[in-house]
Amino acid sequence: GIDEEKRATYRAAAQAAGTLLADDSIREDLKKGIEDGTSTMDDLNHALSVATSERQDAQDKVDKDQFLDYYATQYQAAESDEDSKKAWVDKLDAQIVDMIRKDNKISTEKIAIALGVSSKTIKRHIKEMYNVSYIGRGFSGHWEIKDDE
Repeated sequence: GIDEEKRATYRAAAQAAGTLLADDSIREDLKKGIEDGTSTMDDLNHALSVATSERQDAQDKVDKDQFLDYYATQYQAAESDEDSKKAWVDKLDAQIVDMIRKDNKISTEKIAIALGVSSKTIKRHIKEMYNVSYIGRGFSGHWEIKDDE
């Protein structure tokens, strides 16, 4: 047999392994073996191996959950960015219409300067607006806005 000091160390280690175990049957077998003195070092090593594996599985699950949380957060941020972009586009469109209402002969260049964007951006936005059209040609033409009815 082993001396009492080694037995006490062994029991403490076995109990620690038992508390780490999620598998109830292995934990109960180990506990029973500790109490009646029939547990061997192989039993302890097996319990520690299972406990280590269970801890790694639990850590992998935490890592996976953190990974999923991170990407869910990134996805929500991207959606928020899309919402912000849409709000900016809607505001710009409203500003363009407002400026045209005030001066139906205003140039896209003047609108761009006033709104702090390029004239290309203004032209692209106006092209996508179903309710804004330019009647005539060049300086003799004017903007018309069809109001929703």
